[in-house]
Amino acid sequence: MPIRDTVEIQRAHDILWSQHMGETPFVLSDDARPFVHAALDVLCWVLRHEHSDGFTKSLADIEHGLAAGGFAFRDMGAPAQQSPRLRSLIRQESETLHAIHNATDAVEAERLRQELAVVQVAIMNATEPKGDDDAQKR
Repeated sequence: MPIRDTVEIQRAHDILWSQHMGETPFVLSDDARPFVHAALDVLCWVLRHEHSDGFTKSLADIEHGLAAGGFAFRDMGAPAQQSPRLRSLIRQESETLHAIHNATDAVEAERLRQELAVVQVAIMNATEPKGDDDAQKR
């Protein structure tokens, strides 16, 4: 997945920062202010700025809450380190999530959720850490 150039990311940050700090006229509706602030927090996180930790705290709270609920996350490595099969599964997961979001029929949405579960199990199996020989035989 291509990532935007750091200059482009910094530019977006600077534009939002100027809006947030009132250095430029706010051209969006007042309803958009919280979204601009949230986007700015994320960009600060991406750019490793220390003047804003809103997103960092929110992300930590979400991760803690999910972990308390039994959810575990795996580092699947950079795309260049992933096998073609894993990249294909990740793409299929993304496409299925998008299809679920856009489903207009409850039956179709449920079918897609079942398909998603199968894909997610395949992803977990593709990212399982390799253990000793005995563990691999089980």
